Amino acid sequence: MKKYISAFIFSFLLVYFNTYAENSDFSEHIKLLEDKCYNNDYLSCYYAGQVFEDKGFALLAINAYEKACKNDIFESCVNLGNVYIKDYNKSIQKKSISLYNKACDNNIARGCSALGDAYYNGKPVRKNYRKARKLFEKACNLQDGLGCFQLGNIYKNGYKVKKNKDTALEYLKKSCDLKYEKACSQYDKLK
Repeated sequence: MKKYISAFIFSFLLVYFNTYAENSDFSEHIKLLEDKCYNNDYLSCYYAGQVFEDKGFALLAINAYEKACKNDIFESCVNLGNVYIKDYNKSIQKKSISLYNKACDNNIARGCSALGDAYYNGKPVRKNYRKARKLFEKACNLQDGLGCFQLGNIYKNGYKVKKNKDTALEYLKKSCDLKYEKACSQYDKLK
């Protein structure tokens, strides 16, 4: 049944994009992604999810991301979690945690940072700076600029660690080196 629903959704999209797309190259691109995703090229499902999300088709993006995530395209799990975390429904938001965790467990740095952010901000889980720090450390070790930036903030502000300006500067510098622009200005201010 799901196979037929997916086929219907992608067929609908193809008609939509053929009718309203600005150029035929875009329509052909969607058709190619549709065909590949339908034929179990899960990376194409991930890319289709990105296109759908960018065009404002959240339900279609969710469908594509779910298919990719269930088939070990772990970056797709992060994107699906990002869609869910924005939902107004708390039970939907909580689904993002298991998706981020799945990605982080498979060394996807963005998944670790997103999970760390959830614990750092207390949404949709209880605030826990210790867990957040461990997740940001893993993300930073996986070369994620956001993870290093947040780790720098934890040490700068002394959230469940002893305040340490030198350690904060070290992580902010690494984040800046990883092209996370916000970290560069914060590094300069803290120096």
